[in-house]
Amino acid sequence: MSLKDLAKEVCDLARADGNVDLLEKAAKLMVAVTDLHYENFQLKEKLMKQDAWDEQKKRYKLTTPWKGDSAAVVYAVKESYKETETAHWACPKCYDDGRRSILQPNKAGEFIWLICATCNTKISTSFRSINAAEYVAD
Repeated sequence: MSLKDLAKEVCDLARADGNVDLLEKAAKLMVAVTDLHYENFQLKEKLMKQDAWDEQKKRYKLTTPWKGDSAAVVYAVKESYKETETAHWACPKCYDDGRRSILQPNKAGEFIWLICATCNTKISTSFRSINAAEYVAD
């Protein structure tokens, strides 16, 4: 018998007995049990999301894709995942926040910037043109 079923049974017995104090306490017990079930569900859901993110973040490595004056740092797909992932750059801020957001190159003025559509991070490449994203060594 589950805790929820037991609490319902206590409520039913208290109602049948006519004991108002016991019925009130049993009703509070039912609410507490329901709250615990909901909290348990939320924790399991959070754990599943964390497990999925842990699995996804293994695919990336922090890198500086350009040599020279650019200090741009992004997450790039590891070479060992090239069979299942297209090469791209992921936003370091979003990555640190536990989500993947693919950076999009955008020319602003004379230079190319990498823009995150999720958090609006703008990363300067310090270059007028850039190559497509490449895989990084594991």
